[in-house]
Amino acid sequence: MYVLPVQNFNAKLKQQVQEVDGSYEMLYNPDKSLCNCGEADEATGRTLVRVLRFLNMQDIFNTVFGIHDQTLTWWQMSVRAVGVFFAALFIIRIGSHRIFGKNSALDIILGIIYGSVLSRAITGNAPFWPTIAAALTLVMLHKGLAAVAYHTNFGFGDFIKGRPQALVKDGKLQEKYMRANSVTRSDLLEALRSSGAATDLDRIEQAYLERSGDISIILKKDKEGK
Repeated sequence: MYVLPVQNFNAKLKQQVQEVDGSYEMLYNPDKSLCNCGEADEATGRTLVRVLRFLNMQDIFNTVFGIHDQTLTWWQMSVRAVGVFFAALFIIRIGSHRIFGKNSALDIILGIIYGSVLSRAITGNAPFWPTIAAALTLVMLHKGLAAVAYHTNFGFGDFIKGRPQALVKDGKLQEKYMRANSVTRSDLLEALRSSGAATDLDRIEQAYLERSGDISIILKKDKEGK
């Protein structure tokens, strides 16, 4: 006969242990806090101890993170925030470093959805573990699509990331593309001022609306060729 200590184990844990091996009959003694396991041998009893300890740790984790709670306390939400922060950092490290560079429509969309999904894990509006799994899935999807775009030449990359549009070509404004992308002369002047190179549109040789939404400018060479 093997006796197992089960102090601090609640009824739910005992029921879970019963389901592990139906040959165990859990008899709880409130005075001695002991569990009589009938004719169980020592090896099996030790295994059951490990199961109990694991379930107890799992129960503590669920309590701290409020996994099954309908309403979270301030400290549970704070613990979740710390956990989600490190989980998000780990997931980002698995993915590409350019995810939040906002270099293309693909990066921007992922950044928006990624933050929205993880915020639900903190506030408890969605189940904790499925939310973390969904965030990981999004990052892996981004990484997979980026890899496919890199290894294909049939326009898939342009479809999911976009392509640059010429706003000024050979010193001439491309009114058609400026109108299609809602880019004004003032926007070109702002891009010029940001570059710190010039403030005259006549100095522009080439200008492009990049996939990130930024305007890149190539100035005309001066007469001396500098």
